[in-house]
Amino acid sequence: MFAEFHRVPAPGGHVLLAFQVGDEPLHLDRPFGHPVSLDFHRLQPDHIAGLLSQAGLVMRARLLREPNESTDTTQQAYLPAHRPA
Repeated sequence: MFAEFHRVPAPGGHVLLAFQVGDEPLHLDRPFGHPVSLDFHRLQPDHIAGLLSQAGLVMRARLLREPNESTDTTQQAYLPAHRPA
């Protein structure tokens, strides 16, 4: 999958990954009152940054945002990277 993140953008193009931070998956079976089976797989930013770098992308920054008490329950990670020209 990370090789595709390198292949798809044109040289000099950018990639931005955003995801929930954590080690444990979150399972929901009735979000918004509707029956579903929904799993969120949370990830560690250092691990994902390493995979992006191994795929040949250059990391630009790492941003961790703390949970917003009204809407979030976990940290959010934002990893901008670019494909070298």
